[in-house]
Amino acid sequence: MNYQNLTFGELLELKKALSNINNILTQKLTLASIEKLFEDDFIERDQALQMIGSVVQKSVNANGYDIESKDNNNKGWKNIVVEVKCNLPNHGKLLANQIDNLKDDVNGLWNGKGGLETTNFIKILVVFDDGTSVVYNSLEHTFENKISEYVKGTLDTKRVYVIALTTPDIEGLLNRMQNNFFQTAIINE
Repeated sequence: MNYQNLTFGELLELKKALSNINNILTQKLTLASIEKLFEDDFIERDQALQMIGSVVQKSVNANGYDIESKDNNNKGWKNIVVEVKCNLPNHGKLLANQIDNLKDDVNGLWNGKGGLETTNFIKILVVFDDGTSVVYNSLEHTFENKISEYVKGTLDTKRVYVIALTTPDIEGLLNRMQNNFFQTAIINE
């Protein structure tokens, strides 16, 4: 399609549609990350349900973390903060502003934001991975002692863990989430 031939109004409508698509992609990636933590036995079902509810109710562009879950009621939940980025690499590379935004997110996880002190929180950055690991590779030199790639069973409060999910990962996790959480809700109604 030749975008040069579109009117200004048509381009504005296209931009709105693309913004909505980006928000939906980010929300799906966020939900897939919850399923990943649940499947890896890192969070219990009740905490996963609380996180899902929070994600579904919250605007993707809202201030704060994409997921913030704490054990306020002594349920044995993990204190977790998660930032989610659905950056699409361009020919295997990220743009400078994408890298800057990722660095800001890692710093926000590490140092806290919005008045939340994250020292005693598990800190996770979830990213879309096109199969090149470009996001982690773009960050590891800047934060070499502060970030690690996620490996099941390794989460603690001393680092920001990067969970990189590919398209097949995300689609599989969302399908399993449907079975694990939403089928049960429908049956119990």
